[in-house]
Amino acid sequence: MTGREWGDLPGEVRDELRTECGSIQRATSLPAGLTGGLAARLDTPRGPVFVKALPADSPPAPLYQRERHVGAVLPESVPAPRMLWSGHTSGWIALLFEHVAVQREVDLGPASSDLGDVMDIVRVLGEALTPNPGARCPRSPTTSSS
Repeated sequence: MTGREWGDLPGEVRDELRTECGSIQRATSLPAGLTGGLAARLDTPRGPVFVKALPADSPPAPLYQRERHVGAVLPESVPAPRMLWSGHTSGWIALLFEHVAVQREVDLGPASSDLGDVMDIVRVLGEALTPNPGARCPRSPTTSSS
């Protein structure tokens, strides 16, 4: 799916991100994933951060709203990038996270030496997310296809 570029964000959203991060020295677009929204690495004076954003009236917007709520209650013990800020401005939802550099792809093949590490992470997630910290967060509305 084709994503959006930094310049596609309304100026008000870019201004809020600058307020949160400081000056943005460079914005590097990343693959947009499933939503077609903006996905970018922002280089700031405090280091790189990751931002994702999309129009609030787009079909996947409820997923971003849910991520906003869950990100706010995610325990520190969960091995995931921390959500640093979220906003709903000028008709856009924006989520700002710690940036994590990908070292390499994980091999999930049957004989992979990565499987032990993957299982360790699954165990940690099971422990950290029981009971479910997002259980009281508002649910995303379901959408139906026509």
